[in-house]
Amino acid sequence: MRLIAIITFVILSLSSCLFQKKDSSFISCPPGFERVIVVNRSGLDGCGYMLQKADSSLYEVLQLPDSLQHEGKIICIQFAPSKRQASICMGGKMIELLKVR
Repeated sequence: MRLIAIITFVILSLSSCLFQKKDSSFISCPPGFERVIVVNRSGLDGCGYMLQKADSSLYEVLQLPDSLQHEGKIICIQFAPSKRQASICMGGKMIELLKVR
């Protein structure tokens, strides 16, 4: 009886691994796009939502759409450096979004 319980437990444990939700940290971006995570830095003076690269460096976006302002959201972006150099936040490199996926 104990052997049947152990076998059942092992089978259920292994099958649950097969049906787990796909981990969003493995999202890959198409060529020409950079993978970033949306982070909320509103606790810093003048900052709001920013984009964090894998190396932990940050991008400050001039106008981040409301639909992207969700902590932890992983997106792929194409961007250009901002022509405006001044920033109140000064938390990262200023960019303008060209495309988002």
